Amino acid sequence: ILRSMKTKSLPKPVAGQKLAYSYRRYSSANQTDNTSLLRQLEMAQAVCSEKGWNLVDLPPDAGVSAFKGINRIKGALGSFLKRVKAGEIPKGSVLIVEKMDRFGRDEVDLVLTDFISLLQSGVELFSCVDRNHYTLADIRKNPMSLNYAVMAIAMANDYSKALGGRVVKAIDIKLAQAQKGQKLQLGSWMPRWVDFIGKDKQPGQFKLNAHANTIKRIATDYADGKSMYQIAIELTRDNVPSLLGGKWAQGTIANLVAHQCLTGDITIKVIT
Repeated sequence: ILRSMKTKSLPKPVAGQKLAYSYRRYSSANQTDNTSLLRQLEMAQAVCSEKGWNLVDLPPDAGVSAFKGINRIKGALGSFLKRVKAGEIPKGSVLIVEKMDRFGRDEVDLVLTDFISLLQSGVELFSCVDRNHYTLADIRKNPMSLNYAVMAIAMANDYSKALGGRVVKAIDIKLAQAQKGQKLQLGSWMPRWVDFIGKDKQPGQFKLNAHANTIKRIATDYADGKSMYQIAIELTRDNVPSLLGGKWAQGTIANLVAHQCLTGDITIKVIT
């Protein structure tokens, strides 16, 4: 989707030009329109155009939380930090983030440890929203400049904690209503072969949609002993639309046959 959207062009790379790695992330699985990723990319492009940096756009972390540090362990940022430690990222390069909460939202000391380690490895960090450019030399020269980063991280952590509390409370309310027999909109938990008929936040009805027959076919074929690969091949052959509009693959079938809505249980995990 991002490729089809218009973005500002950058100058051609020049030998010796500073490399700027753009890290983009969003944590909500509901943000599937890519507007957040596009906004972050355009901000990085603008900074690189202004400063004459050569932009290297890292693969985005889509639906990856920064509240528990998951993004700094797994995903694109985790891989980037490992490359930094391995000396694979040239010293003097800069990591561009929209703002500090894209880097980390967990406890200040944990985020700050990775942040300082990044700078000590010779890689800088630029935060687009507040226009702060952090380098190890600047922090050593003026330690007070580190306060901006600490405050930004602390505010992001406080926000995530407050948001997490609100989300948990909302889930508890929905679960209590469901135990009373009310049928409510489930948002991202709603299986794609079921539609909700009714007003948001009001009791309504569930209705199977066109994908229900596809799910029934997959479950039946799998129970009859067909391999996941064979099922994917046959669905592709018969031009059966996939649930997300992509191509059928063995991994897609594996995810569906293990879906909690088919196996009869669900574990609700809140990540902000």
